[in-house]
Amino acid sequence: MVKNESKKLPASKTPTSEIRELLVSQLLRDPHQPRQKFKKLDGLARSIKDQGLQQPIVVNFAFRKGGVDYYYIKAGERRWRSQVKDGVKTIMCVIDPKKYDGKKNVTRILEQASENSSRLSQTHGENVEVVRLVVEEEVVKRGTTHGAINAGLVRVANAFGESIGWAQKYHTLTGLNKELLEMLDGTESDDGDSRLNMQTALALARGPTEEQTDILERSRSVFEKRGYEAGLSFIVREVRKVREERGEKIRGRLHDAKRSFMRIAEGLQRLSDRFLGDRRSSAHREYVEANIRSLSPLEVDEMLGNMKDALITFGDLKKTLEAQREIHYRPYSVAKKETRARPSP
Repeated sequence: MVKNESKKLPASKTPTSEIRELLVSQLLRDPHQPRQKFKKLDGLARSIKDQGLQQPIVVNFAFRKGGVDYYYIKAGERRWRSQVKDGVKTIMCVIDPKKYDGKKNVTRILEQASENSSRLSQTHGENVEVVRLVVEEEVVKRGTTHGAINAGLVRVANAFGESIGWAQKYHTLTGLNKELLEMLDGTESDDGDSRLNMQTALALARGPTEEQTDILERSRSVFEKRGYEAGLSFIVREVRKVREERGEKIRGRLHDAKRSFMRIAEGLQRLSDRFLGDRRSSAHREYVEANIRSLSPLEVDEMLGNMKDALITFGDLKKTLEAQREIHYRPYSVAKKETRARPSP
């Protein structure tokens, strides 16, 4: 009979975190903390005073000076700032055993950004900087941009719990100049001229940095006279024009034209649905005949002319689509015939 002897596992040598009450003066802000704008500190201080500190601040040992230990804040700088502002002398901290020298560490920055956003969203500018740093690190690692940008965006999306499209949006905004990025982060007290919405910022970010502000200024009259859609379209056209003049290769132009083309056809379908309404075919016929009888001779001629022109245009479009469909499906029909004709072994 074999004895089933259990062996004692050696004690873990991995240092563990400890919780300790530290003087607020012993804590140092991380020089690379991604959050640069700290809002609602008064409200946070009141909440901590009323409910207590629900989660201690996480810190790393930095150095000892004059017999006093100092620590860099890894997570919880808003909580620390609110306590300093409130005149609190000590604060509970979790001391992470890993030493931190205050040098830039992209993995740490990404962790901090994720923790920040889970509490209070970072600004657009702060998110843009995090995306830029992560993508740059991936490019350096791989020695090429091929695959590096996507890998960086996946890292960011996973850390924030967001989609890859969300990360791509902020990667596009890395091309926005500093002045416009500040306008994107405008506060509620800023007026309309000093604020920028996300779609306008994304359109401008695709253009050369030094031209962006000028394009925005030239678009203001279009926004005022013709509305938002017209203003945004003006910016898109101007950005493309500048890039073409510089000899840049513009991706997605055909794609944009294709989407516009398809939207027109979708609009035709929606128009026909509206024309029919919720009537049955017999009721619709009566509705049409009653309205046509009420038209004057000139109105009949005008409507008939419009209908003829539209039917010619969309009749040609229908024939072209049917021909293209035949081209797409022809290989499959040929393959099917060959399969049927093949003799059995």
